[in-house]
Amino acid sequence: MNVHFVLAMSLAFYVFYIFALAVVMFKKRKAAVVDKDISFSYFKTYSAENLPDELIVIARHFDNQFQVPMLFMITGSLLLTFVHLPAWVAVLAWIFVLSRVVHTRIHLGSNNVLNRVKAYLTGWIVLFVLWIKIVITFL
Repeated sequence: MNVHFVLAMSLAFYVFYIFALAVVMFKKRKAAVVDKDISFSYFKTYSAENLPDELIVIARHFDNQFQVPMLFMITGSLLLTFVHLPAWVAVLAWIFVLSRVVHTRIHLGSNNVLNRVKAYLTGWIVLFVLWIKIVITFL
């Protein structure tokens, strides 16, 4: 299988994954308004007293998708411009995506901070290794 294709699919999957998280967040927010846990006016300033923890966590998690994962998208896009890519690059890209899926399950589930940090660090280690590949290629 073409390494560029597999890498591109990891990026595409992650984009759709972020869209799915947006849908989950929207549904939780809508349910909170319908159940009168929050007022619709909350969304004017995004400030409220006694905001349900579930809404805080999903909003924070969604915001997380525009931090380290954006570095992954940039990294993967840059790697796609390379003529020759070893298969391990695509494997690492999918490991990054898997680490984010695991991070989501933990953050939106048990929210065990130690386990969440492990998933988070896995993503950083993958990015670090991919950037070593990029730097070495340009040396």
